[in-house]
Amino acid sequence: MRLVRYRFGAFVLDPAARELTRNGERIALPLKSLECVAYLLEHRQRAVGRDELVSAVWGRADVSDTVITQAPRRARKALGDAGDRQTVIRTVPGFGYRWVAEVEVVDAAIAAPVDEAEAETEYVSVSEPLAMPEPASAPVSAASEPRWRRWKVVMLLAAVLALGVVAVAGLPLFLRSNAPAVEAVQTQVTVLPVQVEPAGAEVSWVRLGAMEYAAERLRAARMKVTPTDQTLHLDAVLGVRSADIAMDVDALRDVRVRSDARWLLVPTARKLGGQWRVQLRTIGQDEDTSVEATGDTALQAMAVAIDSWLQRAGSTPPRAPAPTALQEQLRRIDAELDAGQLDAARVQIQAPPEEVRRRASVQVREGQLEYRAGHMAAAARLFQQAEVQASTTEPAARAKALMGLGSVALRDGRAEQAEHYYSQALDAAARIETGGDVGLLGNAYNGRGVARAQLGQLDAAASDLGQARMTMRRTGDTVSAAMVGSNLGRIEGLRNHWSQAVQEFDAAIEVFRRYQVFDYMAATLASKAMAELNMVQPAAAAATIGRSVSLLARLEGAGLGAV
Repeated sequence: MRLVRYRFGAFVLDPAARELTRNGERIALPLKSLECVAYLLEHRQRAVGRDELVSAVWGRADVSDTVITQAPRRARKALGDAGDRQTVIRTVPGFGYRWVAEVEVVDAAIAAPVDEAEAETEYVSVSEPLAMPEPASAPVSAASEPRWRRWKVVMLLAAVLALGVVAVAGLPLFLRSNAPAVEAVQTQVTVLPVQVEPAGAEVSWVRLGAMEYAAERLRAARMKVTPTDQTLHLDAVLGVRSADIAMDVDALRDVRVRSDARWLLVPTARKLGGQWRVQLRTIGQDEDTSVEATGDTALQAMAVAIDSWLQRAGSTPPRAPAPTALQEQLRRIDAELDAGQLDAARVQIQAPPEEVRRRASVQVREGQLEYRAGHMAAAARLFQQAEVQASTTEPAARAKALMGLGSVALRDGRAEQAEHYYSQALDAAARIETGGDVGLLGNAYNGRGVARAQLGQLDAAASDLGQARMTMRRTGDTVSAAMVGSNLGRIEGLRNHWSQAVQEFDAAIEVFRRYQVFDYMAATLASKAMAELNMVQPAAAAATIGRSVSLLARLEGAGLGAV
């Protein structure tokens, strides 16, 4: 492994040791200012946007303008670049910064060789947490950190990889420098699962399928909608079922408040002879109203009901046609996948004619099914077919297929190939017009962050995960953002930034507690305890371990599926 240092003028920066010297004398510089210098220098071939710098250095979006301004200012002052000189770091008005000084790469060295078996990337299920360093009596530099710790990287975010899992549905495009800007959306809607009457196996897909279709149509009208997975977390936490609380406006308002939504939509679908009737009950702060619509299918009735509600809410319905037979089939498949019913999903995939099954959008879902069933070779084959089939006709399916190939590569321990696939997916997702599947770009950044973490590229991984988290926060996907934040904490631990790690863990733990995501919460508590031990806080670590053990006992007693 090559460890490089950079010389510019009288200065030398050692990124691995986090050290800046002038004429051989170490310069005291706040860590974030030094990291700003390192990031700008390492990306000196181009201008770096402000959002990108914030994501790379702070790893989160909620950083005050004062803090963001002070870090580069202190760096410039230390480099003698203050005032109007700008001979090292130049401000790019309205965008960010660019490194402009001449740079020489010096003292390139090769790290000590390691045993081949030790250096080999070890794959552990991506549903497990990122490995943390063992506690040390004193922090060690990145340069002296044992190599196995940096290679044995596993991520907690299988649910947020780009396989169409509901945890990552509905994320908007962002990033000023790399993707189209997204218009800010002020309103947010939470759509509950559909109560279907009369119930039956043949219409069971409507509960989640019509719910997700309603959310999709609302997003097409530029509404900000709570992601399906997060709504289902609320549903489990509160024991919410539409049939149980249909008349309880106080309970419904509690759900709305917990989901941070302006409106809560409570849909009911009834099959009457050959037609469907959909009722949308709307719960606002001081609102309890309903609209109804009918159609030949559940989705047709839902489309009319959603459009009527949008007009009543003062919004313009989307310029989207009535749902097609293919859309209904895709919603049927998605509903079974969302519910974890793989056999039922396979039946839905095999139901349409062969020409429909060859559509990229269907092949991607079949690939997702095989992936979840553990059939990696079959999943890869389907994703490859979908990627070719969708090259011009279905751009969103192509991006999903590339992310599926990235996920398979991660499972196979081929992190370099995974990074390549996710980079291609990023390019494909950035080209899709706003209003399509807006989750693609954020998911692709998340997947590439996973791959880069497995490669030991911790700074690059933190940058990608930070951008993924900002995307999730902008859509209200609080749980997925917390999952990413938990891994960012682990990366901070691998970089020996223990106090930052604890801050990340605490923020994630609070979200997991709120939504009762106890398995992730237990893993994050364990990582926090490790950080506290490294900070020589044994009492705090013991208390944190106690919370984790208590949760694990609860999980073992109830079973993971119950929470």
